[in-house]
Amino acid sequence: FAAPTPFQIQLIVPTNVIPGESEFLLKVTGQNFSNNSVIYIGDSAIETTFISKTELNATIGEFEGNPEIRAYTAPKTDFGDGGFSNSLFFFDGDIVVQAVSITKKYGEPMPALDTIITINGTLLQDTTLTLADIGLTSLLLQTTATASSNVGTYLIDVNRTFDINNADDLVFLKKYNYEFIDGTVTIGKLPVKVVPDDKTIVYGQAIGNVTYKYYKENNQLVTDAFLLNK
Repeated sequence: FAAPTPFQIQLIVPTNVIPGESEFLLKVTGQNFSNNSVIYIGDSAIETTFISKTELNATIGEFEGNPEIRAYTAPKTDFGDGGFSNSLFFFDGDIVVQAVSITKKYGEPMPALDTIITINGTLLQDTTLTLADIGLTSLLLQTTATASSNVGTYLIDVNRTFDINNADDLVFLKKYNYEFIDGTVTIGKLPVKVVPDDKTIVYGQAIGNVTYKYYKENNQLVTDAFLLNK
């Protein structure tokens, strides 16, 4: 008279399908399914087809992230029957690649572009994994900003192009959920102090041209030809 609790579920995803990128039919195998069992993606129940006591089917649409997948059977009594199965995820890990944003003054050299990479919230350098292990050896970082770019904000684009038809790329895409977060280069005005050079003349002589020296806010003399020409 009680509803059995589903357990030992497994997810079967069609070959060459990357969950989240397109719609596909998901097969969930396990134990103790009932004709009223439903599949949950995250906190939402989705339309489910009961195949047998060991299989449920559901169409999964596009999604972001790595949502929790569970099977649920509504209870028939007040004594703890039914309920949720074990939880599974489509991907083994969530990898976030974030470009490090840069703030600099106009005319100052561009710092090297860099990223912060985490796996399930842990910094890559705090794990035993390498860029090669997670498929990011060909990570691309680029920006249009240069040392001489005008004051403003510029995008730092971070990306890694995966090819679903490439067997090696497909392994990574089925194992990890990737998120790439762009950064910015913010270029501010360069404060410059203009100091006229001392000059000694004889009374009555023309002063002539006055020359200047230019100093940054840390009193460092500006010698960069580009800035002096500006």
